[in-house]
Amino acid sequence: MDKKLIFAIAVTIVYAIFTFIGVLHHEVWADEAQVWQLCKYMSVPELFHHLHNEGHPAFFYLLVMPFAKIFNNIICMQVICWFAMCLAVFFLMYKSPFKWYLNFAIILSAGFIYFFPVIARSYSILPFLIFAAAYLYTRQKEHPVLYSLTLSAIACTHAIMFCFAFVLFCMFFYDNILKKNESERNLKPFIISSIIMLCSFIYVVWQLHDTTSSNFYIKIATGDFVLRVCKVFLYFFINAYDNLITIDFRLLHPLLDITLILTLFVIYILLFVNLFKNNKKLFFVAFLSIAFQFAIYIAAYAAHTYVTRIFSAHIILLFCFWILLEEKTFNSKSKICSEKVTNVLLAIFFIITSYNGFNYYFMDLNRPYAPAIETFNYLKDTLKENDLIFIDNESFNVSLIYYLDKNKMAENVYSVLRGKNVKYVVWDKTSYFMYANEAWKNYIEYILQQNEIKNNIYIIKAYDKLPKDYKRLDELYPDMFELVYNSNPAMVINEKHLVYKYIKDKQY
Repeated sequence: MDKKLIFAIAVTIVYAIFTFIGVLHHEVWADEAQVWQLCKYMSVPELFHHLHNEGHPAFFYLLVMPFAKIFNNIICMQVICWFAMCLAVFFLMYKSPFKWYLNFAIILSAGFIYFFPVIARSYSILPFLIFAAAYLYTRQKEHPVLYSLTLSAIACTHAIMFCFAFVLFCMFFYDNILKKNESERNLKPFIISSIIMLCSFIYVVWQLHDTTSSNFYIKIATGDFVLRVCKVFLYFFINAYDNLITIDFRLLHPLLDITLILTLFVIYILLFVNLFKNNKKLFFVAFLSIAFQFAIYIAAYAAHTYVTRIFSAHIILLFCFWILLEEKTFNSKSKICSEKVTNVLLAIFFIITSYNGFNYYFMDLNRPYAPAIETFNYLKDTLKENDLIFIDNESFNVSLIYYLDKNKMAENVYSVLRGKNVKYVVWDKTSYFMYANEAWKNYIEYILQQNEIKNNIYIIKAYDKLPKDYKRLDELYPDMFELVYNSNPAMVINEKHLVYKYIKDKQY
């Protein structure tokens, strides 16, 4: 058997075991639970209609939907993401033109060791798809339909990949249809491939064209334009190195941390210079694709430049250098842009991010990523049949709703702002606001006046850090509410839970 194949299989097995331990310890959080709940409760037409509100294309949801309909455990979605990353690692080890040390640096990077395989999001399937596209890029004349299907899948996985796939489509169309240097070539498979890609791009535009008007969160002001630009650029490199810095606003080792963050920035610039000098076509693929992502972050997600999103940009760079190293179109006049220097720069860049990944991996093993399962365990042991649960912000409670729903305990969970039972989030104005503590007394009294309730009433409020002057419900109304559960601090902000019980034997 091929030694390279054996080595690739061995590395993939070790990677699979290590990351699957992380998957088994990981508590799902809101964004993960949201995908599962949508796929479980919506039909395909309903899903396509709702995704305008989500701001995501459908490919990942369609992968998850059959499992959500058949099974009752989100581990299925987690395994899909984990398995996709195992495929990406095997493909990287077996097919990439990178040096062995660069392959290991990529595998040990933050995205590969934790954020892609452990956190089950649509980003997790992108590395394999992009590596497959890189492999097929130089073979697109032999496999045009397969190449087009791969680019279509990338475009339909996440909005931030649209420009990347579209630029590659334009290059494909020009090289294989518009050029007349191969007049005897059969154009039919290339025309079919182009139609496939065009249909996928038309779908994505249709799916997302009114997201900005449908999704209230995108409309939330995050500061003026200059502030948003600065924040995105800072977060892009800081979060790649250590995501906790932008969450806790602290540097544990200031000199070392700043040095490594600046090193990431300098290497990123050098990598773009490398592409420009060696292959301008690939330079423009990287520049336009990553600039498009920056534009989306600046316009809508300045405060949410997450590691998974950042690494999606880094994988685009890997795509470009995969092709450069495979084609070996290096500028012989520039030593800094040589094959060896390219591998070394990329290896240093990715290995610096590994601190972020291992830090999160071991934190996730030792503390809750989100406290939903702990809160659920308390409720499971406490709630009696037909007890009522009221929440005021489903976006921070959807992971808890998943665990309750999985155990058939979600029928009596009500959103006070919507006035109905909820199973998933609609990202409108209602989902953003929380019920004022002072209003809960009147709300509960109104409920009791409208209904004869003989069972217990619980209120669940999600929060991150309470301000010093914050008064809890039990402090405002000690004769009406009792704080019965306070969850442990979570790794994810805004998903810590306070559970209050209405003291029903009091008269008001």
